Amino acid sequence: MRGVLELGLRIGESMLALGASAVDVTQAIRTVIRAFGLYGTQIDLTFTAITVSYDRGGDELPVTMMRIVRDRIPDYGRLQRVVELAQDVADAPVPPEQAMERLEDAHTRLDRIVTAPQTYQRWVITVALSAMAGAIAVLLGGTFPVILVAAATTAAIDRVVWALGRRGLPPFFLQAAGAGVAALVAVALYLAVPHLPIDPSLLPPSLVVASGIVVLLAGLSLVGAVMEMHQGRLE
Repeated sequence: MRGVLELGLRIGESMLALGASAVDVTQAIRTVIRAFGLYGTQIDLTFTAITVSYDRGGDELPVTMMRIVRDRIPDYGRLQRVVELAQDVADAPVPPEQAMERLEDAHTRLDRIVTAPQTYQRWVITVALSAMAGAIAVLLGGTFPVILVAAATTAAIDRVVWALGRRGLPPFFLQAAGAGVAALVAVALYLAVPHLPIDPSLLPPSLVVASGIVVLLAGLSLVGAVMEMHQGRLE
């Protein structure tokens, strides 16, 4: 039983650390544990911790385990492999006589996934985010200058967030720093555009801010945590 709960916790911890939302993490933990025949588990997830409790029924005390998520390094390539592992476990219910073998196999696969190097170098991620910001600017009706400024601003945001993250700054302050960069660029545009030989309507600061904020929110675990809290209230 403890081995099953530990596997569910490790999968949830890996998903949360790699950038998954709280809703997806909770669902993955629940389906993995149910595949081993354990139903009625209670899962509590915060921004930094996961707790799983299983009620054994009768006079038996419940079994409760918790893991702390210390590092958050979004990597959607490895996240996809963790999700596939959880899906493989959930798709094939485990008979009791095969439980130990399946647990060992799942733990081995998970070890290989979480210790694997990142698929892409960091500059590739920066370029991809810049392209995403440019695409968002297009969707919002931005002109070519807006696309360029939004892409450059997002590249600056990503490098600032990455550098501060390596120094151990908490995720909340990382997001605040990234939003601050977008706001500073918008203020600079607001002050500079009237003095430039271009039509001010071609470079509205609001579109630059909107593009940067959407990129900051993409994959943000805090958004998923809020969604999970809201879902819990509905239930």
